[in-house]
Amino acid sequence: QHSEGARMKVPILNSQEAKKFVSYLHSRYGIPLSVMANWRFSQYQESVSVMSKESVELEQQGLNVYAMGLQLFAGAKDYFPTANAITLLGEHITQNVVFISREQVEAFFAAKRIPRESIDASKVLSDGWVAVAYNGKVIGCGRISAQHLIPNLPRWQESSEED
Repeated sequence: QHSEGARMKVPILNSQEAKKFVSYLHSRYGIPLSVMANWRFSQYQESVSVMSKESVELEQQGLNVYAMGLQLFAGAKDYFPTANAITLLGEHITQNVVFISREQVEAFFAAKRIPRESIDASKVLSDGWVAVAYNGKVIGCGRISAQHLIPNLPRWQESSEED
């Protein structure tokens, strides 16, 4: 035990706390529970990240770490999924995914709203956060409403122009 100042520790969620995130990913996107079986979740402020149980063991070897892993949610209270997480989990997503055309890919990455009636929303179970796919591959995420698909792009990727 060291007493050289307060050491930051990755705040690993217990299985009860982690269950709500596993349940959300499973019920919202159809991600199999088996995919998430060895995941460990951490929460730091409004950010929820996931890592393998091996990374947790690495952190316990005395590194001064407060965040590690892949950020899944940017707002823990309202399940605001990150585009990177949705893209990386894309092969496991079977529901609440919309399919856009080649022409719509440019509009999507320019952060433009896409009219709902012009996309394939047949796999959408309810309005809200969805994965966005082109040519069978998940390329990002967004929010779908009765009228539009609204892109959710990483901050560095957002267009600076107004719509």
